[in-house]
Amino acid sequence: MLVNKPVSSWKAKFFLKCFLGLSFISIGQPFARAEIIDLSQLNIAGSVGYTYSYAKSSNVESEVNAIRVNLNGSSVIWQPWFATMSAGLGLGLATSESTSSNAPENDFTSSNVNLGFAVFPLSRFPFQLTYSLNRNETDSLSDSVDGLSTITLVTTARRLGITQGYTTNDRTHINFFLNISDFESLFSNFQSNVAGIRVNKTYAKQRYNVDGNFINNKQNDVGSESTNFSITAVHGYLPSTELGITSLLSFSQSESTSSGSSKSDSNSNQVSANASWRPGHKPYSVSGGVRFSKSTTDNSVGETESSSVGTGLTLAYRFSRQVRSTLALSVTASESDGRQSVNASEIASIGFFAAPITFGDFFYNWNVSGSASNSSSKIDGNTEAVPPEPETNTDSQNASISFGHAASTSWVFSSGNSSLGFSQNMSVSKSFLDESDPASTPVPGEPVEEDDLTKSLSQSMYSTMNHQAWGGNTVLTFAISDSRTFEDDAVSFQLASFSLSRNQGINRVSSASGNFSFQASRTDDPAFPDDSDITKSAAAGFAYRHSRFLGIFALTYSATLVQESLLADDEAEKGNLTWTNSLAYAIGLLSVKLNFRIIESPDGERNVGANFSATRSF
Repeated sequence: MLVNKPVSSWKAKFFLKCFLGLSFISIGQPFARAEIIDLSQLNIAGSVGYTYSYAKSSNVESEVNAIRVNLNGSSVIWQPWFATMSAGLGLGLATSESTSSNAPENDFTSSNVNLGFAVFPLSRFPFQLTYSLNRNETDSLSDSVDGLSTITLVTTARRLGITQGYTTNDRTHINFFLNISDFESLFSNFQSNVAGIRVNKTYAKQRYNVDGNFINNKQNDVGSESTNFSITAVHGYLPSTELGITSLLSFSQSESTSSGSSKSDSNSNQVSANASWRPGHKPYSVSGGVRFSKSTTDNSVGETESSSVGTGLTLAYRFSRQVRSTLALSVTASESDGRQSVNASEIASIGFFAAPITFGDFFYNWNVSGSASNSSSKIDGNTEAVPPEPETNTDSQNASISFGHAASTSWVFSSGNSSLGFSQNMSVSKSFLDESDPASTPVPGEPVEEDDLTKSLSQSMYSTMNHQAWGGNTVLTFAISDSRTFEDDAVSFQLASFSLSRNQGINRVSSASGNFSFQASRTDDPAFPDDSDITKSAAAGFAYRHSRFLGIFALTYSATLVQESLLADDEAEKGNLTWTNSLAYAIGLLSVKLNFRIIESPDGERNVGANFSATRSF
């Protein structure tokens, strides 16, 4: 026995009787099912299952025995188009024992009921009603200074759902829904009510969707409640494949109270429109939009109000197949508690993408691109604030140019293929900042200028090989990369990775596979001049599978052995060694599974686990 307190004999007898009785019932069920279907159009299905689990860790052993029964039935009422109904019942019993003194024994009982009813399911106005009830009870035997005592915890969850749909003659789809749910336990009592409507309609060139939701949540044990109402409408206009316009209107209002005293109200509104024009045979495309939003909040701290309006425009132009450019403009004006701000930005870019060039077996391509941006912001001052907030003006510019090129090749041979590639990218950027802030500059009102030049280089090389021979497949990959910046606080980073895997077919019913991976990285940071951050890691794994183990048809055996880390500098940082074995057998409606697992940690500690399950479906 695992615990000093012996397991009650009635539990073992109870589990044995339940399992044998339910097994006999499930065996005879197919004969009764055929007769029931012929008489009353009932469709009954379900399953009976038994599970046993064992675990050992840190000299603590535990066992779990569980039985689960599921029964589901469905039927039509009169005719399939008139009404349908369904019902489901689930019961679960489990007991656990442990050598731990905190919880040496636990009993679990779970039950769930699911009901469904639908009227006119195939019509233009289908109605559906669903109800579910889940109840879980846990009896824990606790060892305290006063002796053994039993603690009972019961949780109950209920949910009622109602859905009414309606489709008009012009194919407008309308759905009303209501969900009422509550959760009760020793520590919490939560209720949630959700109601809403969804409307969608599609014309030849237009479509619209309207969603409205009302949500009310109550936490009765702490006296808190929140209510939210929202509505969103989206309209799309697509006169052609070249032009599209999308408009959005949303409104949301919420109210919450905490512990019956603290109260908070908020609401937000938004209106936006976006358009896109992409002529099929023109070298240009245009997209843009406008957005307005407003929100208010009223709580114990005070009332705040903010609003903003913004617009943006993007123009893309293709000079040729190799030369492309874009221009983006945006402006946003906002106001919060009487303080206004304006932000604007302009970004322009152009790029040249050369056509691939062939050098022997290699394909070579290169590209060069440049961009320039300007952004400015202005925030009004607030003399009434404590301390007073000054006016702030900020302007910044950035210009960059980059060059990149890449070469790649591949070879195909009778037993596989391989590839090799190299890429490199170089960039130079210059930024300029002009900030005028009386509160931070040495002389009030005098601008602060910052000039920064950044140069960077990144390059990488990769190689892959796929070889198929001797009844299996071998894949090898290798990659290295380097990236660095050239400035006073330059940082460089190098990475190398290697992986090798092999899938080997032994015969028509068995196979094996193995893999090995290695990765190393190095980082040089001026913040740590005397120390370079070097990391190494490696992992290996092996797997075996037999689909007709011991010559038994449909008996599948699989095993895996995985070492998570092999190259840790510290022994305690090495990964776990995991060995997993699995047996699975299925014949007809009966399925049986057996799993066994051993996990060994770097410090030598072993965790052992086993699981057995048998399920009979009907």
